[in-house]
Amino acid sequence: QSGGGGAIVRLQLPQKTEALFYDNPYHPEHTSADLKLKNLANTTFVNTTSSPFGLAVDARFEHKAAYWTQPAEGKILRAFLDDVDAFGKALSVHDLTPLIQESLRREGQRWSKLMRGGTIEPTQIALDLRKPNLRIYWLDVGRNVTEQANLEANPNKTASTFVGRLFRANLDGSNAELVLPYGFIRRPCGLALDLINNTAIVGDSSGKIWTVDMD
Repeated sequence: QSGGGGAIVRLQLPQKTEALFYDNPYHPEHTSADLKLKNLANTTFVNTTSSPFGLAVDARFEHKAAYWTQPAEGKILRAFLDDVDAFGKALSVHDLTPLIQESLRREGQRWSKLMRGGTIEPTQIALDLRKPNLRIYWLDVGRNVTEQANLEANPNKTASTFVGRLFRANLDGSNAELVLPYGFIRRPCGLALDLINNTAIVGDSSGKIWTVDMD
C-alpha cells in the first residue's frame, strides 16, 4: 500500500522443484500436504518504510546484493545479501537516490521541488552486470519537469499522458543519466534487458512494447 510499510522476504527453495506446491483455499485438490509454500524456510530480509515494487538481484559471488524501488517515496535502494545478522535481516540499507539526484543535477537536468531530484516514481528495475557496464536501469512513471511547471502555473491544464521515462546509473547510483525521455511511453509497466542485443524492452500500458538501444 502506498505510504505504508512493506518487506522483502528471502525464501529457501527446495532442491527438487517438482516438490514445490502451494495452498489454494479455493481448490483444495491443488493443495499438497507434503510441502506447502508457507512452510518454506523464510526470513524477512528488509522491512521497508513503504511498499517495495521493482526488485532485481546481483547474484555474483563477490557482489551479492538486492536492488529495489519504493515508488511512494521516490527511492531506489540496495542491501547486500551477505551483510546480515543472525536472523538473516540486512544490517544496512543503502539509499542510492541522493547520488542519483546529484549526478542528474551535474548533467544539467533541472528539476522542480516536487520532482524529488528527478526520481519521481521509480517502478521496474533491471541490472546490466556485463563488465565494464555494471548498471542499474529503471522506469519512472512521473510527470516531466516542464509539464509539472506548466501545471503549477495553469492548474486547469490537462497533463500529457506520455510521461514514462527510462534511466540508468552505476550500481552505486553515480553517473545517472536519462536513456529515454518523456513523450514516447504512456505509462511504463514492464522492463527487461536483452543483453545479447544490447536492448532495453519496455512495456507500455497503451498496449505497446518499445525497444530502446542501450548504447
